[in-house]
Amino acid sequence: MLNRLWASTTLFLSLFLLIGCSNSDDNPINDLNSDVFRDADPALLAGTWSIFSGSLNGQSVPVPPTSPNCGRDYFVYNADGSYSDFVFFDSGTCNPEVSNLSWTLNNGIITLRDNTGTTSEVTITSLTASNFVFKAAIDFDFDGVDDIFTFNARPYDPPAIDNVSFTFQQNSSVQDRIEFNWDAYNSGIPFDRYEIYRSNSGCDKNNAELIATITDQNVTSFIDETPGSEAELCYYFKVYTERGELGESILITVFTDTIEVPLVTIDSAVPSGDVIDLLWIPYSGYYFSHYEIYVRNFVDGTSGYAFQSVKIAEIDDPQITSFTDNAPPFVKNPIYEVRAVNTFGNTTQLFATGGFEVNYERAGLLDLDFVNLTAYDPDDSTVFFLGTLASSGEQKLLRYDYNTQQTTVSSSSPNTSSEVFMKVIDSGEGKELLLSIGSDINVYDASTLDFKYRLEQDNGFIFPRDFAYLDNGVWVLTDDDNLYTCSRSGGTYSVIAEANMNVSGQNAGLFQVIPIGNGRVLTGHEGGQESYTFDILANGQITNQVIRNSVEWKDYKRTFFYNSAADITLDTQLRGVFESQTFSYTQFYDRPNIATGLSLDGSLIIGTDNDPEWIIDEDSMHSRKAFSFGIGTATVTEQETVGYPHLVFENNAGQRVSISSWFKREGLRGSAPRPDLFVEILN
Repeated sequence: MLNRLWASTTLFLSLFLLIGCSNSDDNPINDLNSDVFRDADPALLAGTWSIFSGSLNGQSVPVPPTSPNCGRDYFVYNADGSYSDFVFFDSGTCNPEVSNLSWTLNNGIITLRDNTGTTSEVTITSLTASNFVFKAAIDFDFDGVDDIFTFNARPYDPPAIDNVSFTFQQNSSVQDRIEFNWDAYNSGIPFDRYEIYRSNSGCDKNNAELIATITDQNVTSFIDETPGSEAELCYYFKVYTERGELGESILITVFTDTIEVPLVTIDSAVPSGDVIDLLWIPYSGYYFSHYEIYVRNFVDGTSGYAFQSVKIAEIDDPQITSFTDNAPPFVKNPIYEVRAVNTFGNTTQLFATGGFEVNYERAGLLDLDFVNLTAYDPDDSTVFFLGTLASSGEQKLLRYDYNTQQTTVSSSSPNTSSEVFMKVIDSGEGKELLLSIGSDINVYDASTLDFKYRLEQDNGFIFPRDFAYLDNGVWVLTDDDNLYTCSRSGGTYSVIAEANMNVSGQNAGLFQVIPIGNGRVLTGHEGGQESYTFDILANGQITNQVIRNSVEWKDYKRTFFYNSAADITLDTQLRGVFESQTFSYTQFYDRPNIATGLSLDGSLIIGTDNDPEWIIDEDSMHSRKAFSFGIGTATVTEQETVGYPHLVFENNAGQRVSISSWFKREGLRGSAPRPDLFVEILN
């Protein structure tokens, strides 16, 4: 052990060069116990000493500092029986290597003991307040026999060397908290304290506040548990001895948006009737602000277009670990997630692995992935869909009663991508659902969705593009060039009259037809420069063809709505209201963005702002609101909805009804990771 104690000095190298190979037999071990100063006073021994010279076999050499710019190596006998020596091998940092032992003095012999119980002895030959001479046995030349060295030490006042403050740094191995580490103070000047300061603005020491005082020199880390909520924080460190401030660190900047938030694990999510009960494991991290409860439509570890999550609740008490969703989402097997948010606004990362899938389907959720065509019965509470079933992936016709939440699926549904229009019509043949597919018009019983027949011409062939019924036994059909009036008997129809619309060099197109009251119809198509109105007589004859240049069409989309109570026509392409006799433009509307109908009395334009052309992302402007525009007053009214409205209409009972999705969609035809379409009554 003495080799470790004194090999720190350069004495041995100096002696070795001066004396050369000494004969250890001339320096027997029992010389260690000669000249013992039996009356050495332990009170005189207690203090700080440094070896200034040493001798072997009577030859003395000076002992210079190991690292001159750090001061001298030194050792300390403390009155409490502890001992330390300080050796400065590193001249750059002046960070000493320290040995900590215990000591006892008995009859001039000092016994040094390490923490394993190993001992070494030092013999005092002289001890005064200003001089300490002692002997130590060291096998300097490694011949197996100890050599007896005599050392001359004097009291030493170590210089104040700051070898701590420059080690102050942020702990980069942790990301969930603000933590700092530093090297322990280990100099001979008695330690007083560490201080840690924080600047909350401007990263300036002048406005920093003291946030921690640490009086245990062996504590070498600090976690700031109450840093506030600033985006940038700066810290610095001071170390003090009993002489005062020893050193001060530089400022260290912490950007708090990088502080990670640990995952919150849901323990259970159990549906019970119309509610879902969540239970999770309490948050165990730092800087808790609140919990956020989310519902999402994707499972852990997946990502893709239209993958979304919606916040449904916040809880600001970390000890509350349960939540009851009293209004579960219209999503098949929703995924719940509990995220913790810290005081800096950081939260668990999206697409983390904290989701919990619930085997649940809310009443009223439609078994549809997406919808090709939609029609609603103006006389009762039924909506018809042609779409792809989520359960089977098949294209089917669905009839849904939103009052009873009863669904009927046709067993003979078409499987086609060429559908054009679907309409509910009662023409004396019973209420029917007519679906235009290519050159065919399929007819289904509107109550059962049983296929009845294909509506065909009795003599000849027309490729129908659109059709309408005028409530007087007269049907109107269009193809690429002509308007036809027809009579019908069961599955066949007969042409009564026709009118050619291929005028002024207009290209053939998908002519649509809109009844506009009193036996009149409006027809046109997207590519045409001209539209037409016709009067249809009770016998089916076509008269009074008038070219209308003031309206616009959109093929494959319903962009016109007529209201007989107000005798107005709404053109959603031009965002205009037209008087239906002369088709004069009467009013512009800016909201709703997507108009989908008129109120029963014709006083309101109703619809949604959710444009099917919008891209689905977190920043898109989709809203859970339906809108109405007062014709004449130009007043816009918004109404909160459960889902994102896509088609809003007013039914025969005066109720506002919306076909909605619980998550954002690109309209009813848009796809989503999970089924989430439903019908909601808004008032």
